[in-house]
Amino acid sequence: MTEEKVVSATMMLKSTGLGNTMLLAEPESFSVEGDILILHVQTVSPVQWHIRTGITYRGVLKLLWGMIKSFSVVKFLLFGFFRLKNPRLTGEF
Repeated sequence: MTEEKVVSATMMLKSTGLGNTMLLAEPESFSVEGDILILHVQTVSPVQWHIRTGITYRGVLKLLWGMIKSFSVVKFLLFGFFRLKNPRLTGEF
């Protein structure tokens, strides 16, 4: 049985370079630089880093199409507001 953790940030990030470390983060802002959409993220735990991620227009379309095709993502978007106050994360993330 997996133990569920209480999440205190709106984003979770994992990297293979950090091993099993999970970064908790908050999105700060979006900006557009040339043909790339930039997302600025501030991690809050266990370290405080500023992370910039970029995605091209083609990448945004691919992401949106993947979300539309997946029923579980559509279900999450439609019914996710029920978990706004108490989000949980299993150890499988």
